Amino acid sequence: MKKVQVRIEDRELTLSNLDKVFWPDKNVVKGELINYYREVAPYLLPHLKDRPLTMNRFPDGITGKNFYQKDCPESAPDWVTTVPVASGEKSGEKKVINYVLADQTATLVWLANLGCIEMHPWLAPYQRSEYPQVMVFDLDPNEGTGLKEVLKIAPLINEALTQFGVKGFAKTSGASGLHIYVPLEPKYTYKQVQQAAKTIAGAVARLLPDIATLERTVIKRGPRLYLDCLQNASGKTIASVYSLRPHPGAPVSFPVSWDLVEQGRVDPLEYDIYQVPRILRKEGDLFRETLTLRQNIDKILNFKTFK
Repeated sequence: MKKVQVRIEDRELTLSNLDKVFWPDKNVVKGELINYYREVAPYLLPHLKDRPLTMNRFPDGITGKNFYQKDCPESAPDWVTTVPVASGEKSGEKKVINYVLADQTATLVWLANLGCIEMHPWLAPYQRSEYPQVMVFDLDPNEGTGLKEVLKIAPLINEALTQFGVKGFAKTSGASGLHIYVPLEPKYTYKQVQQAAKTIAGAVARLLPDIATLERTVIKRGPRLYLDCLQNASGKTIASVYSLRPHPGAPVSFPVSWDLVEQGRVDPLEYDIYQVPRILRKEGDLFRETLTLRQNIDKILNFKTFK
């Protein structure tokens, strides 16, 4: 196992297996995965600030076995920042999980070296973990649905949000779906955010009953796209903007304009491990408004039903 010593800013790291193929269809190797996160760090790190991460590790690439890991490995360098979070009880004792905080480029490189293809942050900072800073709509096609249905549903969610004076931001999921982010004032509980999301999603499902549903039971859902509002819950995560995804083509979860969505001109594979760094160098962070915008959703919470 060939190892290489590198220095990222003032941090020493040992990288290994840089020639191992992680995306066979494009012959993308582990070294390119690591370099991607090094390149996009200035744009990605602000979106991960103070957010505990769940690691999704693919030691042998996307065709190998993966596993999720919340606890920071004991072998982590001492400069990796962690935050302890109580997580129920085990054998009569309170269990504590030491989550990784990606607060520097070296940490992203270290995570990539572990085979972490995806960056999955919480929806809230650890300091106020019960008050999410974003409401999310995860439009993830299931059997019988695809991007076509997603691109019909997403504009209606945006239109409903607009009626309440609230702004949503779309990004590709990195597969065949879309994520819609709604930045919030950090004063709402997850229960309230989930309620607001269900109000919006329920209205859309009534408008498009043939292709959209809030039905959780798969057999009852049929060939309709499930509008998942339950992602708005404590400890839940979603792939971050600019996160790579473990799918053929080495796609990246990337911001898209509402004009492109409404025109049906979204191609998730257009944003990949090679193209995204070039776009960011030219355009800057296209999701930066979500970092500072804080919105009130009282009108949605007080709303009874759409006419």
